[in-house]
Amino acid sequence: GTAASPYRTIAHALAVQSGRACTIRLKAGTYQERALVLGAGVRVIGEGATRDDVIVNGGSTAPCVFQLTGEGAELANLTVKNGRAADPSLGGNVYLTAGTMVTNCVVRNCTIVTGSRGQMGPLAVNHASVTVENCVITNTSGRSGGGVQIRNNGGIVRNCLIEGNEAGTTGGGAQGSTLTHCTVVRNHARLGGGVSGGTVRNSIVWDNRAVDNVRLDNFNSASSSSFYRSCTTPAPSSGNGHVTDDPQLVLRGHPGKDREGADLLL
Repeated sequence: GTAASPYRTIAHALAVQSGRACTIRLKAGTYQERALVLGAGVRVIGEGATRDDVIVNGGSTAPCVFQLTGEGAELANLTVKNGRAADPSLGGNVYLTAGTMVTNCVVRNCTIVTGSRGQMGPLAVNHASVTVENCVITNTSGRSGGGVQIRNNGGIVRNCLIEGNEAGTTGGGAQGSTLTHCTVVRNHARLGGGVSGGTVRNSIVWDNRAVDNVRLDNFNSASSSSFYRSCTTPAPSSGNGHVTDDPQLVLRGHPGKDREGADLLL
């Protein structure tokens, strides 16, 4: 397409490119899409003033809104919402493999429905060379890793807010993740309401809830979570530099406003 005559859908643009490396730029608006596969070198970039101006809506029927499957595939500057996955091997909204990246995005309102709320998180990372950065993951649910789940010694989740998510078993916010400079708050699960497994560095994990054991509200101590220079409670047994004082996070804006994806301030 061109600026004067753009493609009407992302799926059409991908079909025309037929797997070739390209950059698809999205004007502000809402795109009703499902099962979009980004191969090697395919980049989908929102061009709104903010990431909230470009919305890709799975309509609560999409098996997986985006699958990033090739080296250099990238998703940036947009909101992905309403994914509903029945395939336990894929994430409900965004699924990433080797060499892919998601930056400055919001992932929200999605769920996994297979079995006991599926097998992978709504944002699923399946390789070590994946980066998720400057994102908000909110109001999502899965079997484990209600917000983010990382498998196979997966990649880095950096500078992200993981808030208000739910897991049917462990890791309400994140499962098996390497979190750096992240805030994980108000998530819940049976065990490890905030995180379960993985490594947490320079992050805040607070005000999460574990239904089965309040001692595991913020992290599942039985899952070998390691904390370094992070704020959580109780003090983790693995890692160093812990802070257990309440970070006293507050919402930007006025009391009573919608909390979903809101900025949190210290």
